[in-house]
Amino acid sequence: MRSFKKIKLIAITLLCSGVAIWTGCQKDGGVYSKLPEKVDFTGNAYEYLKSKPGVYDSLLKAVDALGYASILRDSDITLFAVPNGSFKTALLNLNTQRSQANKLPLDLSTLNLAFSRPNVGLTHLDSMVAMYIIRGKHIGDSLDFQDPVALRSVKFGLPMNARLRVSPSSGFNKGGSQYLEFNLVGRTALGAPSLFQKDWALSTTGAINIKTKNAVVHELTPSHVFGFDEFVFRYSYVPPPPNLFKTLAAGQTDTIYRFGGKHTVSHYSPHGLSEYFERVYDGDVVSKFYIPSWNDAKSEGFWLKFKPRIPTVADAYTLVSADDDPARDPKNWKMEGSMDDINWVVLDTKFNEIFPRRQMTRVFYFPNKVAYAYYRITFVENNGSGGWQIADYTLNSTLAE
Repeated sequence: MRSFKKIKLIAITLLCSGVAIWTGCQKDGGVYSKLPEKVDFTGNAYEYLKSKPGVYDSLLKAVDALGYASILRDSDITLFAVPNGSFKTALLNLNTQRSQANKLPLDLSTLNLAFSRPNVGLTHLDSMVAMYIIRGKHIGDSLDFQDPVALRSVKFGLPMNARLRVSPSSGFNKGGSQYLEFNLVGRTALGAPSLFQKDWALSTTGAINIKTKNAVVHELTPSHVFGFDEFVFRYSYVPPPPNLFKTLAAGQTDTIYRFGGKHTVSHYSPHGLSEYFERVYDGDVVSKFYIPSWNDAKSEGFWLKFKPRIPTVADAYTLVSADDDPARDPKNWKMEGSMDDINWVVLDTKFNEIFPRRQMTRVFYFPNKVAYAYYRITFVENNGSGGWQIADYTLNSTLAE
């Protein structure tokens, strides 16, 4: 009898264990389903942002203005949440630059005022907010690889990537908290996503793996600048006035571009079929003018000179950075005008200028009302390379607008 009771007890124990195993591993459509996923916030991603007053107000304002709320409520996404401090830093950087140009400051409500065409400012904001809303749910463990994992934004399919990192702690490598590196992927000269980390813009998270009903939320640190390096560039760039290098086609009567003329250079050093002197005037940011012997060129006084067909007023110019090696970018230069090609008047000087992006057009204005017969830009220093390069250069006039 005692043996029978023992056998019965063992059978009951096995039966209970079997039920527990079956309950935890029951089949659903032929696939074993795990236990219900833990949700850290019972609402959706939009409601999560709303639950943090004083933290994500700026992001919510942008989301509402652009119509992203439905995506944050209903779509399976990964959201890299941008705190108010990130927007504040981006606007501070922009308004510092605007104040130097005697322009009024902007905020999120007035970004459109930076442009003469309606909604251009909102278009820029749209493409920058899109960077932070990623297709699918990506928890930190799914990004734990030696190389960053390629990601795409829900809107526009913008190329981003992320990688799980662990900070050191108490003398142990990877003994601390987990965080994510989140990157905006730069592009090559031909527009394809770049494989090189030097072309990426990096940010990091302060908290990760916050799960809502429809999303995984990773919170970026306040030190992150909203829009990465795109924000100031997008809202400070204004298309330049008409290019005086352009000439009229035969039979044309339009007088806007009537000052075509002759170009000369002090130091001609061709380097390959795509990098000779004339490339600096071709209007193509992919091509460039490259001088490998920069020290020789600057010691001789390196300049580009333009003689309009008739004397004319120029009061602006543009320079476009080339496709690679920022150390070759010009840093110090001066613009001059002359009536006789002998006596020169300094119209503009620049020191310690930088081009934050490759193939970036920068517009420089200077006060001038005199119709000079010659214009000359002299490059004095670059950023330390033995070579010098520029993708494109134009001389411009607001009077031709």
